[in-house]
Amino acid sequence: MACRVLLVDDEPNVLKSLKRVLVRTGYHVVTASSGVEALEILKSNQIELIITDFRMPQMNGADLLRQVKNNWPDCVNLVLSGYADFKSVVELLNQGLVFRF
Repeated sequence: MACRVLLVDDEPNVLKSLKRVLVRTGYHVVTASSGVEALEILKSNQIELIITDFRMPQMNGADLLRQVKNNWPDCVNLVLSGYADFKSVVELLNQGLVFRF
């Protein structure tokens, strides 16, 4: 059975590109364009891996991953972002919210 991946990004082109690559390598991919949408998807799907953007409107990647850790602690979380500051990276890693940034 293929690993179920949830991609979360507010940029449609990024979602489309990442999904294409992951599907070709055998993953089952679900996409969300916001943190709120991602939480709704998690309620009704069994997801093993979350790859999220850090900077998004309404709910950033850190806020999303805090809720994921509380409600779905077995998910592996990765942050993939063009924006990052050292403080944010250290904070997420130290809190155990993300496996890789």
